[in-house]
Amino acid sequence: MNTKQIYENFLLPQNLQKYVLRAASLASIIADHWTGEKIDKNAIIKACLFHDLTKPMMFDLSKQSQFIKSKEELDNLKILQKRLIENYGTDEHKATVKACKQLGFPPKALQILKNLQ
Repeated sequence: MNTKQIYENFLLPQNLQKYVLRAASLASIIADHWTGEKIDKNAIIKACLFHDLTKPMMFDLSKQSQFIKSKEELDNLKILQKRLIENYGTDEHKATVKACKQLGFPPKALQILKNLQ
């Protein structure tokens, strides 16, 4: 699955997609100019692209009106929250690591996610 397909599968809201894409873009720029010890740019970018994959489980839906444009989007977020909690538990960080592991992420990207590096 590519990034877009994963975001669609996880019903990741547009505003959150834009945020993680900006984070990954910034990480790419920093990695391109990094002069310290050797780093794995691809693993860092992958971790940035998916570090908030399960963030919607924590959304307070009563405060999402500024981001949600329709009742359908709100209903999708409710479904998503339920699915994420049922599949991955209530700890957002552990849920993200578990989801990324199931998606077959490379070990280095998982390590970055797991250790909050």
